[in-house]
Amino acid sequence: MEQRPNPDQSPDESRLPEDLAESEESFEQALERLEREVQGLRDRYEQVQRDQDRQTELSLEAADIRRSLKRQRSRELQATLKTINQELAQLEVSLESRLLSWRSVREPFWQIVRYGGLGVVLGWLLRSCSG
Repeated sequence: MEQRPNPDQSPDESRLPEDLAESEESFEQALERLEREVQGLRDRYEQVQRDQDRQTELSLEAADIRRSLKRQRSRELQATLKTINQELAQLEVSLESRLLSWRSVREPFWQIVRYGGLGVVLGWLLRSCSG
């Protein structure tokens, strides 16, 4: 059965239930996406915390080994120190890549491009009008 528009209603009011349903679905999708992003952010934060703790632990261990190497030279201590330094380098790269990923920079980058470009266009228009 086709619903006939009420002459007292505007065309926009007759579509209100459909728009509301579409809006509700898009809101739910946006909410789910936001929840996934927040969970990803929490996971990334926890990983960064673990990496920082491990980095501190390894730095202290490396300092102890360096002091021991000053007292006595040992190939075993040198090998251990080399391994620790390699792991520290990997942790540093991991921490930097987690903090500066394209995902975290993407949104601000495109906003700068969008609004910066809009500002340039408006500037050209104003300059051409004041001529």
